[in-house]
Amino acid sequence: MSRGKQAVEDDLFTKWVGWIVRLDRLVNQIVLHRYIYQEVRKIVVANPKVAKQNHFYEWLWYMHTTGIAVEIRKLVDRNDQTVSVRTLLEAMKRNPQVISRRRYKERFVDDVYEEADADRYLDKVLGAGNQQIEVSRIQTQIDELEKKAKKIKDYVDKLVAHTDKEEPTDIPSMQEGDEAIDYIVEIVDLYYPYFQGIDPGDREPNFSYDWTEIFRHPWIS
Repeated sequence: MSRGKQAVEDDLFTKWVGWIVRLDRLVNQIVLHRYIYQEVRKIVVANPKVAKQNHFYEWLWYMHTTGIAVEIRKLVDRNDQTVSVRTLLEAMKRNPQVISRRRYKERFVDDVYEEADADRYLDKVLGAGNQQIEVSRIQTQIDELEKKAKKIKDYVDKLVAHTDKEEPTDIPSMQEGDEAIDYIVEIVDLYYPYFQGIDPGDREPNFSYDWTEIFRHPWIS
């Protein structure tokens, strides 16, 4: 490989390192938002005194679902001027040689993290024995991402962002939102170690304080 080509690929890798860090932060954020809503819902359902029809819950549901939908929309944006899971996959598809067994091993294999360890991980990313990622493998991920997020993306584009004259009839469900989030997390978790050399860790939110403590007091005094 020529020195110039190597430099271009190194620059791409460095740029994508920054992208994966940003995507990791956005993924943690959307997982946190979903978790808090689900836990608050459990608190309400478990208490007969507050588990009753109320406009506050309608507002809370609307704010949560709309906010989550917008976050998903950002993470699957195909505009190449943005940083999203979609634009990362598209960039990798145009330059698959950057995602290679050689590059990863040169950066991360040492006396502790041995070559056999690297190969086990790389077989999941590249395919067993492959020296670099195949374009078809990335395209499959793009197609699955599009499939899982399309209804949510269309909903945000038509109603939330642009206020179409006609009300949408194909409204995404909470389950569809969860499936889109889960797949986004799956993709980020797959590639994060390739760029960082470490596992992203548990996505379960970890609080340094009891965030539910506020619900143990009357809200009106």
